[in-house]
Amino acid sequence: MKRESAPIRLDVIDFTETASSQSGVESTATYPRLAAELAPQPADTTEHAAELPSVAWHIEGERRTGADGASVPWLYVRAEADVALVCQRCLTPVATTLLVDRWFRFAADEATAEAEDELADEDVLVVARDFDVHGLIEDELLMEIPITPRHEVCPVEVRLSAADANYEEGENVPVNPFAVLENLRPRKADGGPQRRPKPAGWRCPFRRAIIAGFARAAVDVLITSRPPTPPRMPTNPTEHSRSHHGRPAKQEVAFQARHASFP
Repeated sequence: MKRESAPIRLDVIDFTETASSQSGVESTATYPRLAAELAPQPADTTEHAAELPSVAWHIEGERRTGADGASVPWLYVRAEADVALVCQRCLTPVATTLLVDRWFRFAADEATAEAEDELADEDVLVVARDFDVHGLIEDELLMEIPITPRHEVCPVEVRLSAADANYEEGENVPVNPFAVLENLRPRKADGGPQRRPKPAGWRCPFRRAIIAGFARAAVDVLITSRPPTPPRMPTNPTEHSRSHHGRPAKQEVAFQARHASFP
């Protein structure tokens, strides 16, 4: 069965059971998302939908036997549109043909369609009594738009570089490395550089002598405040046994014993 109505809503079950087909031609004005991707139209044609690009579409339904022996609905969709996109090189309209030509299989519910869509080569959709075929055609046409539409040879000269005269002029001027330091110096009210005020008496002839005297006094204080040097430890073991007379302890005892008998 062949129908010639606009594919707004479609009873998939009835359409596939009767092996129906449907076709038509519509303006891109009825596809708002697709129209937003096209190149701007001249002002004299925006009010005339007949002058806008058109979409020619055709759908067919049929039943096929599935792996479990049950009848499965299938839908064939073909759509073609000659539209003007924006060339990404020269930004002028470029003629592009969008073509959709594929089959869709329907599943009973969303979970089954999602699981089978991962494994199947064809797209698996959910069967419905009011399926939006118009939205399906628009989705498929949008997916056919090239990522970067462009001419094989652009009709206008393409400028692949941009120049800023002020920027280039600034690059030719040599940079003074001390210019930044000069800007950091404090300025007078009239705009001239302001010198740092000198302290009073800085030219005094005795200033250097006074500073030298304070420096020597500081050195003397550091020297006298050093801790005394510890006594040297004797290296000869016999030195530990000497008495206060300078003799060894044993000789001192013998000396005192000899003189002890004398009054």
